[in-house]
Amino acid sequence: MRLLTSISSLVLLVTMSGCTAEISRSEASHEPGMGGEAAAGASSMGETAMGEATETAPSSKVISVSGWTNTSESPTLAALRGKPVVVEFWATWCPPCVKSTPHLVKTAEQYADRGLVVLGIHSSRGAGESGKIAAFVERFKMPYAIGLDTAGATGKAWGVTGIPKAFVFDRAGAEIWSGHPAHEEFDRAVERAVGSAK
Repeated sequence: MRLLTSISSLVLLVTMSGCTAEISRSEASHEPGMGGEAAAGASSMGETAMGEATETAPSSKVISVSGWTNTSESPTLAALRGKPVVVEFWATWCPPCVKSTPHLVKTAEQYADRGLVVLGIHSSRGAGESGKIAAFVERFKMPYAIGLDTAGATGKAWGVTGIPKAFVFDRAGAEIWSGHPAHEEFDRAVERAVGSAK
């Protein structure tokens, strides 16, 4: 019984720990993945005991990617103001990202009729991953746009050092939470964002 409990604990720890994002190969470090960490350097944020980000002003974060797949547009946070938004940094090569993808797909589908927009930002390990990303999108039936962060500019600017990492924005454009999308607080943050006023 102890062995089973130990194995279960290890699987949970690996699932929640995430992968190290290769934002800048010389600066990459591992971020604790139990999630809920507020974005580093955002001076207008407070942090609760669960690490839940609370911000009242619209975010000034910018999505700077080399291209988009699964969409014909180039979405921006500014253009999406008025809608709840989830931005998740992930990669096809990251096992915890693969494991959390079905939950993110379900979340996108569950709240689509209430205006939720989900954007995936793929943390690339270099050029030539487009085929893998397309196959991944098809395999998981991902209904949302995927930005290709091949230079790592967006992840670095957002302070992402471990993936998967999700950011939740309310309808006013304020970042209200960030952390591992498998963390129980993620769902609560999405519900708050969807129910928020413009």
